[in-house]
Amino acid sequence: AKCCGTLVSPDRRYVLVGPCCCWGRCELIDLTTGAVRAFGPEDVRLGMRKWKPDSSAVFCELIHRPADPNADRNSGPREYLLLGANGRVLARHLEPKPVYLGGFYQFTADGQAVVTSHGLLVRPQPWQVVDVKPRIAAHLPGVEPNQIDLYWLGASGWFGVFVPDAGMYAVDARAERFVRLCGRPTCALSPDGRYLAEVRCRGPNDEVVVRSSPLPAAERRAVGADAPAAAGAKP
Repeated sequence: AKCCGTLVSPDRRYVLVGPCCCWGRCELIDLTTGAVRAFGPEDVRLGMRKWKPDSSAVFCELIHRPADPNADRNSGPREYLLLGANGRVLARHLEPKPVYLGGFYQFTADGQAVVTSHGLLVRPQPWQVVDVKPRIAAHLPGVEPNQIDLYWLGASGWFGVFVPDAGMYAVDARAERFVRLCGRPTCALSPDGRYLAEVRCRGPNDEVVVRSSPLPAAERRAVGADAPAAAGAKP
């Protein structure tokens, strides 16, 4: 169909289809059975959307038509849904005013929250939005919250922070534990969020493993070349 945005689930079983440039109905297609489930109002546009890592649900933004026909098409109410792969709506939140959460969404690897590029941590169930940038800025003297950009690390409970002229960091989902990432952004985190491995510039093959734990601060220890690297780490 024309002007439709599609998003395939990580397990390649489901496809989310919805109108991005026009008004219409959103659908969830099961590629294994051919079943098609419509969801949401009939007169919406599909905004940002992201599948949970285990493909069990998708978090999506529905943009409603504004009451004023002459108003900007993005000025209508925003509805946020956590839609189960079986078509059931697991959580729903309606914002009467347009609330822009960010230019991209990424689930934390544990699937409990969505991190947005605007520095917001969104928990769909129950609905909660936390601005984590002020907490991050508290660790960086002289850095304002609006200078902070977030990116996806792919590790449970952690996301990445980039600050121009200040470097790159890994921050836990509550912005309580803060680890500087030395070197380039090619560092690797294990999928379970327990280990982080990177090559430091201070010496050849000097790898640092960071263990995510309930402790107030991340535990660090240097390892030699014969120590097990973090999952997905490159030598």
